This record gives sequence, C-alpha cells and structure tokens, in this order.
Amino acid sequence: MPASPPGGDVVDVLADQHRRIEALFTAVEAAAPRRRIEAFALLVDFVRRHEHAEQAVVHRRLRDQGGDVARTVDDRLDEEQDTARSLGDLIQLGVDDSRFAGGLRALRESVRAHAAHEEAIEFPEIRRRFGEDVRRSMASQVLAAQTEGW
Repeated sequence: MPASPPGGDVVDVLADQHRRIEALFTAVEAAAPRRRIEAFALLVDFVRRHEHAEQAVVHRRLRDQGGDVARTVDDRLDEEQDTARSLGDLIQLGVDDSRFAGGLRALRESVRAHAAHEEAIEFPEIRRRFGEDVRRSMASQVLAAQTEGW
C-alpha cells in the first residue's frame, strides 16, 4: 500500500485512504479493457487491506468503549461485510462481464456511504475518546496491519 501522510493520526490515515479508494474506483472505470483487471485487482487489494486494518485496530478499540459506539461499530462491520460480498461477486463476474460496470458503480456508492458514515460518526468519536498519542499509535498499528501477512 502506498504510504499515508507522515505524522498523521489514525483518522488522518484512514481519511487519506478513503480518498485513495475513490481514486482507485476512478482508475478501474477509466481503464482500457486490457488494463481493467489490473486496476480492479489494485482496488480489491487496497480495500481488503484497509478494512482488515480498520477491523483489527480501530473497530476493536471502539467496541471496547461499549455503549452506543459499540453499536456504531456493528453497523460499520455490517457495511464492510456487504462490501466483501460485493467484491467477491464482482471477482466471480470478471471485468469483461456486461454486468461488471453496473456492479462496480453500485459497490462504489456503497463504499462512499460507508466512508461517509465513518467520517461523520466514528472519526469524531475516535478524536473525542482517544488522545493524540493513542491516535498516532493506532495509525502505526493500522499501517502495520496492512502489510503483515499479505
């Protein structure tokens, strides 16, 4: 995965990755047919790493806070499971299938909504509940989780 902004906290890292995911969707849509599979593979890999790290670091820490924030985490996890299923469906279709473009558009809208929920609901909670040092440590953990075991 490309490096995230140096010195940023976990919210900065994840928000930057949301913008990168959006750019990867654009790259898949704009790719020439012979390059589309490569562009899609990059998107799939980046989204999977991003979600894996969020679940391992951010969602775990927020869930430990209990109450309403734990329920919010459950909602985000449901969205992430939907994304994983949609990615799997698109992989099964293949980039040359006539239904791929429509499925990709639907996935993009779903991922946009998910990112908007995180940015509007979870990110403020992270900033409110965790100090700067903890958020920076979480950023390092997220980046490490995105490279381990892949």
